[in-house]
This record gives sequence, structure tokens and C-alpha cells, in this order.
Amino acid sequence: MVGLERISLATVHDHLQTVFNKFCLNITQYFLAPYYVKEKPGYLWCFEYHEDISNNHDLLQALDDNLMSLNSGYKMSRDCDVRLLKPRVQIIPPNSIRQFILENKEFGQGKFLTVHNTDTDVINFFEWLKKKAP
Repeated sequence: MVGLERISLATVHDHLQTVFNKFCLNITQYFLAPYYVKEKPGYLWCFEYHEDISNNHDLLQALDDNLMSLNSGYKMSRDCDVRLLKPRVQIIPPNSIRQFILENKEFGQGKFLTVHNTDTDVINFFEWLKKKAP
């Protein structure tokens, strides 16, 4: 997101597996996107999960610390929030990514990226999700 971290999808998978195992979480659907505060980005981890774990300070810290240990570019970017803000977690209802794809993607285009460099698709996803809320 800031250019220094260059995190591969394999690293993201390994990173999350480590964190999920630590917290005994069984999360299979997720995506990573930027969030912005005054044009400064941070990582927004969006997980399909049945309960709200977004305010779990230990989980947020583990997401940050583990990724810093795996990627020196991320660590440099996170140092004192110079280039990247602290990560955030957003919980989304189970099966919502699949449902979004079915309702919004053309045949053959049924993909929703796991790692987003911009927030365009993610904004569309959250607008769709708001309309689906009971």
C-alpha cells in the first residue's frame, strides 16, 4: 500500500494462519484493503466471522507484530506510524463475500481480490453490505 512492504499472498496466508492458530480462530474468508485517515493508509483486515472480534486488542497487536516479524518493509512503514497506521479489523457476516460476487460480478468475472491496493472494490462491497443489513 505504501510501496515498501511488498507483501506476497503466500506471506499473507502464512501470517494469518499463525495469528488464527494463536487465537483458535477458524476463518476461511477474508480480504485485506487499505483504510485512510487524512490520506495516510493503514491495513484493514476484513474477516467473515460469526462474532465481533474487531475490538480484541491482543488480536490487533498480533496481526501487527507478526507481520512486522515477517516483512521488514512493513516494519519500516509501521515504525511510529510514519507511513502506515495501525491495522484495523472489520468483521463481516459469514458468506457475504460469496453473495457479493454472485450478485455483482459478471459471469467469468466472479473474483474478489484477497489483497486490495485501492479501496474502490471495498467501498462497493461495504455499500452493498449496508443495503443488505436488516
